[in-house]
Amino acid sequence: MEQFGPAVPATGFAIGVERAILALRRQEYAFPGEADRYLVTYQAGFEARAVQKARELRAQGHIAELAMEGLEDMPPQTATAHVKLIKVGQP
Repeated sequence: MEQFGPAVPATGFAIGVERAILALRRQEYAFPGEADRYLVTYQAGFEARAVQKARELRAQGHIAELAMEGLEDMPPQTATAHVKLIKVGQP
């Protein structure tokens, strides 16, 4: 460390992010972004049932979002997202 000032003892540590991720995967760590994603759609009058379903999914560790209408009324990127669709109060 003399290069940047007076000679002092020093200790350092470094780790590559990729190696840390590989080590976590070997230990079967569940990364937060890898949870199943659900879109719970519902019709008017079924809000309470839809909210309950979303709560159940979240309690199981899933990501759950609510939408009052089906995918046909959603932005185009929603239709191509990797989500599982659950319809509440719809045929």
